Amino acid sequence: MKQWTRTAPGQFILWLFIMLVASVSFASGFASLYMASMDFYSLSESELEQQAIQLRAYPDIENLTSQILYNNAMRYKDYAENQMDFYDIAYLCVVDRGQNDKVVYEYGDEKALKKDKPRFEQTFYWSEVETATAYGDEESDDEATDSTEFSIEQNSTDKERTLIGPYTTTAVYDSENRFATELRFTKDLWSVRYYIPAIFGMSAVVLCCLCAVLLHTAGRRVGTEQAFPGFFTRVPFDVFSGIMLILACAAALPLDFALNMSTDSDEWLVGMACLLAAALYLMSLALVWLREVVIRHRLGGVWKRSILAWCWHLAGRCWRGVLRLPLVPLTAGVVLLITVGEFMGILLFADWNAGALMFLWFLEKLVVLPVIFYVALTCQKLRTHAHSLAQGNLDTTLDTARMVGALKAHAEDLNSIADAIDTAVGQRTRSERFKAELITNVSHDIKTPLTSIINYTDLICREQCDNPRITEYAQVLHRQGERLKKLLVDLVEASKASTGNLEVHRTPCRVDVLLDQAAGEYEQRLAQSGLTLVLQKPETGLVILADGRHLWRVFDNLMNNICKYALSGTRVYLTLAQAGTKVRVSFRNISRDPLDMPAAQLLERFARGDAARTTEGSGLGLSIAQSLTELQGGKMELSVDGDLFKVVLSFPLSETQPLTPGPAAAEAEE
Repeated sequence: MKQWTRTAPGQFILWLFIMLVASVSFASGFASLYMASMDFYSLSESELEQQAIQLRAYPDIENLTSQILYNNAMRYKDYAENQMDFYDIAYLCVVDRGQNDKVVYEYGDEKALKKDKPRFEQTFYWSEVETATAYGDEESDDEATDSTEFSIEQNSTDKERTLIGPYTTTAVYDSENRFATELRFTKDLWSVRYYIPAIFGMSAVVLCCLCAVLLHTAGRRVGTEQAFPGFFTRVPFDVFSGIMLILACAAALPLDFALNMSTDSDEWLVGMACLLAAALYLMSLALVWLREVVIRHRLGGVWKRSILAWCWHLAGRCWRGVLRLPLVPLTAGVVLLITVGEFMGILLFADWNAGALMFLWFLEKLVVLPVIFYVALTCQKLRTHAHSLAQGNLDTTLDTARMVGALKAHAEDLNSIADAIDTAVGQRTRSERFKAELITNVSHDIKTPLTSIINYTDLICREQCDNPRITEYAQVLHRQGERLKKLLVDLVEASKASTGNLEVHRTPCRVDVLLDQAAGEYEQRLAQSGLTLVLQKPETGLVILADGRHLWRVFDNLMNNICKYALSGTRVYLTLAQAGTKVRVSFRNISRDPLDMPAAQLLERFARGDAARTTEGSGLGLSIAQSLTELQGGKMELSVDGDLFKVVLSFPLSETQPLTPGPAAAEAEE
């Protein structure tokens, strides 16, 4: 079901269901509001029917009563009877409540009051109104149209309405034809008055669920969770929103027509249909807009593709470009804009007779402008010197002879910072040198007795002894002594390599030959660890400038690391290739233990791939390999992808040979 809704037919059927459920929801909602406003839940059925008749008949009876009262229907009986026939009235009675219930007009048989026919009774109010009528001279009609002055003799006042009221009109209709629609509609709504709100609630819940499914599948396709652009995604979001707003405004006409419909009009149902259509139309536009918002959000941002975002990005670039300008031209531009603005303000709003204002303005500019440009020039010098310090040029000193106040103090602080940085760097260098010398001296002092211990334990192991435990203990001492000796050698070498105190003699070196030696040296050890070595190299030898002894130590550390930590039963790949002017050597293997630390941390001193530290090793191998590689002008890159452990060594190709790309260059480049 989830995948089916992402297909085109599924989306189409989902839209049809949404429109159907929305129609039911809106119709039941409008009906519920109408019934609540018409007191369907507090009045009886007969009271509601009488109310419907009242609403339908009120404008007709009001119009008929006004005609009877003002046209003197007693004198024009034929006219009045024609009106009764037109309104389908069997009996009509107008009573003046202001004159002791005097019957002003009566039509038809009073017995109709006792019959079970639609009946209407309403009290109307009129008051006395005086209107003034102007009579102009016939000979001066043309002049009257251009003038509003009239003499007293040309004006008179008439009383158009002399009725005071109130008047009560009672009408009995001859049939129910005039109210058939209202009565039938009222009865139908009365019978389902409690079901319609329930239908509205259930349909609203279903509609919300369907809309949620539609928005959830926005931009999704079958078989993938990746988001894809929609039909309107290429349109800038603000332009798209504006189009949606314009289309929404098109619903104003049917909404205005529906909201202005009166309940007594024959077009009331048409108005309700217009209101329902407008609501569905607006809901469709809202869903299209929300769906596009969801798609753009999944693609990386709602406002990412919009004119406003582009303008904001352009403004940001312009502002950053302005900030990168030298301070003096930037200050000159700002001052010029302010000066022109002030001058234009004086021209527009100042009185030219007040010459003192212009004089003071010119005097102020003569005093302020040199100060502004002096500050800008000094700040530019401070900025340039700070940038020089950031680049590591600590030997430069800023001249503070022509600086004053806070600017001079700031310049002196910058000079002090340079001296402080120089002092700190010197102290750190001396500290590193002291640590290297300390490690070297201590290691040398330890190595002498350790060598004696190793030699004597070796002699004990060679002696014939009746007690086998003594021989076993001597072998343990010998093995641990050799391990301690290697650790001391690694410490000394790591210290010298990190401080640059190691002697490096770079000569042309065949990398492929050293790689073959490393493969042959570790062939047996790799086989014992259950590893298969795959060596890939070009047919033409590659030469680099390196120290062969140190380069071999790098290969030795990396191969030793592979033997310790690679997964048994897997392959180890050694690849040599040429990539442009670089020679790349890569070592790849599958790790036996999960690598739960980032690649950068593995290059630190004493870092171990196995957290349990169950294997022998000091954790200095990779750190020493990186330091030795950099001392020879190369670069070492380490990457971890799941259990894949990869180290790539890059060295500049020696100029003693032509550039001949190897067959594995593409693989090494990756």
